[in-house]
Amino acid sequence: MLKRVVAEKAANLQTKIASGLQAAYTAIVGTSTGALKAFRIALISTGIGAAVVAIGALIANWDKLTAAIFKSNKEADRFAEINEEAQKSIAKTNVELEFYAGIVNDVTKSEEERVEALEELNRLGVITEDITLDQADALETLNER
Repeated sequence: MLKRVVAEKAANLQTKIASGLQAAYTAIVGTSTGALKAFRIALISTGIGAAVVAIGALIANWDKLTAAIFKSNKEADRFAEINEEAQKSIAKTNVELEFYAGIVNDVTKSEEERVEALEELNRLGVITEDITLDQADALETLNER
């Protein structure tokens, strides 16, 4: 029985010592965490410290940054493709406009060809409903539209 009491007292003592050590460890970790926060704040307040923190943030967010860059590159490529198609369409329309305006202004063409050219210009967006062939003989009238 005496052995048992001694063993219990020893176990209690060990528990108290372990609890004390754990409390000391917790205090040290808490103090060091606070000290690290204070150090980080002091480091940021210096110019080089701010640069170090910025580099750290860049490294921490590297995946997000590269993903954003690649996404913007894809969007820029898509925009370039759309722009190229628009330029082709505009060039085609300009050629058609010049072609039909040339027919309308060519007095050697038949009246039927010139009327068809006026209709095509109207289809392409040039308002020609109130232009007669006599008026179309003056290129300036057509260019004002």
